[in-house]
Amino acid sequence: MMSPRTRRTAGFILLFYPAALLGGLGMMALLRDPGTDAKNPLANDFFPVAYAHAVVLLILALVLLQYVDDALLSDRLKHLVRLSAPTAALLTAAGFVLSVLPLRDGSVNGFIYLVYVGTAILVAGLLALGAGMIRN
Repeated sequence: MMSPRTRRTAGFILLFYPAALLGGLGMMALLRDPGTDAKNPLANDFFPVAYAHAVVLLILALVLLQYVDDALLSDRLKHLVRLSAPTAALLTAAGFVLSVLPLRDGSVNGFIYLVYVGTAILVAGLLALGAGMIRN
């Protein structure tokens, strides 16, 4: 049975999931429009990747929530685990999208490091949850 905090987190993820889906579809439609002049060819690759990562990581977040209440972790660590995958989804998507702005440039900027920060947060959450499940 899910705790109220876990259920609330799952509810927020489920509410934001359609936004990630629709945002990805809208971005792909924009990039496929022949009138769109994206001068940064990386944008054509990074924008769909951003939304794909966000959608997959939000699904992973829902899966993690099924286990977090059973793990032998402190309440504070459980809270951090609950937020690790959604935070990683947000940071990863933001890193991919913001790293190719402005579109007139042909390279990535420093925002690409958000992808690495999101990955580190996700790994920390997964390791903590795995350790808590083994301890239980």
